[in-house]
Amino acid sequence: MNALDSFDVALLKTLQEDCQQTSQQLAEKIGLSPTAIQRRIKRLREQGIIHKEVAILNSQLLGNRMTVIIQVILEKGGPRIVDAFKRRVIKFPEVQQCYYVAGEFDFVLIVNVANIAEYDLLTRKLFPDDMKISKFYTIIAIEAVKADLSLPL
Repeated sequence: MNALDSFDVALLKTLQEDCQQTSQQLAEKIGLSPTAIQRRIKRLREQGIIHKEVAILNSQLLGNRMTVIIQVILEKGGPRIVDAFKRRVIKFPEVQQCYYVAGEFDFVLIVNVANIAEYDLLTRKLFPDDMKISKFYTIIAIEAVKADLSLPL
């Protein structure tokens, strides 16, 4: 990780809470000038530390979409099969997160769909017969007790 000072850490924490704050608002919270804030944000973006800035939508106000966790076991491993699976899941916007994991499963996917019918259709597209999927397990989230993408700094 690039060397971050206490101002960088405070700035990153504050931006994770709300990245739409003005340089003036950030300056008041962090204790730097607006110009210094702008320079730091530019540097953090250029270094790739600030990877992306997005809007987080409220699924309850957009039709109360379902979050589904899928645990995937591949028939066999190997770089070719693992990489093919990675390339495949990236193509599906319903797959919000995909983790290649150690342990009982090979991958864990966090998926967002409108309903169970959409989920069924997605799995038929995502896991065709030729994808070398041994098994997959489905967990349907009842409630998001905590859903946060902020990194603890």
